[in-house]
Amino acid sequence: MEEQMSRVQREKNDVQSRMEEDQEDLNELMKKHKAAVSQVCFSPLSHFHIH
Repeated sequence: MEEQMSRVQREKNDVQSRMEEDQEDLNELMKKHKAAVSQVCFSPLSHFHIH
């Protein structure tokens, strides 16, 4: 029983740390996406875009 509990706890920690890493990756992607979008919006060509 004790062994099972510690295994479950370890797996939970693994999943949690993976989720945190995924969240960091997602945040990084969102930053890049926002930067790209704002560059497009403020580029000199933006007045050619149909809004």
